[in-house]
Order: sequence, then C-alpha cells, then structure tokens
Amino acid sequence: MPVLVLTSPQTQCATPTISPNGGSFSSAQTVTLASTAGASIYYTLDGSTPTPASTLYTAPFSVTASATLNCAAFYPGVYLPSAIAIATFTIGVAAATPTFSPAAGTYLSAQTVTVTSTAGSTIYYTIDGSTPVT
Repeated sequence: MPVLVLTSPQTQCATPTISPNGGSFSSAQTVTLASTAGASIYYTLDGSTPTPASTLYTAPFSVTASATLNCAAFYPGVYLPSAIAIATFTIGVAAATPTFSPAAGTYLSAQTVTVTSTAGSTIYYTIDGSTPVT
C-alpha cells in the first residue's frame, strides 16, 4: 500500500510588484499589484503588516490620499507567504501659479517685487528669462 507523505510548502510566493511603485503625485494614482499565479494578494494602506484578514486585491484600485501601501501574497498549502512589498505614496495639491506684486510693467524707479504662491511651497525664480530650477 503506498504511503502519502504530506510536507509543508518550501517555496515562497513571489514578492508582489506594485505599479506605480510609490512616489510623490499631484493627483490620485491607480495601483496595480501582481505576484505568483494563483496566489491571493492582501494589502493595507496604513503601513500595517498585511494578513489574510486584510483587504483582498481583486482589481486595480485608487490611492487618493498619502499612504504607505504594504502587500503580501498568500497561497496556503502550496507556497509560503511572500515577503512584504512596500510603497509610499504622497498625494498633494500642486502649488498655485506664482503671482507678482507689483505686476509686470515699465517703472521709472527700481521696484521691490513680492512673489507669492501656495503656503509652504518653495518658489524658485530667475531674472534673465531662463527656466527656474531647484
């Protein structure tokens, strides 16, 4: 009579890929996850460790606010859980176009110019017509 020997899975699921893989964005981002075929991917958006009790990935989803995405793939009985993939998304509003006071024009004397934009933003400028850079 043959003997069936059950062993524990020894291979891990592939660490999920995250696309886009985090970064700073001015608007919400649609995120796609992928891993080992047949595995279930679970994710969190609060930086916590994903488990099979976390949100199940079923389709691309939108990250609408700054968040730390953690995800892991699970395929019980076939593969060990994957390593955790992490991506940090910073979603912010673009700074307003700078305004100048006084406005552009011809003046008979030197002028002190005030440049304003979104509070907390950094303003870079030139006075020779070239494009400002950091």
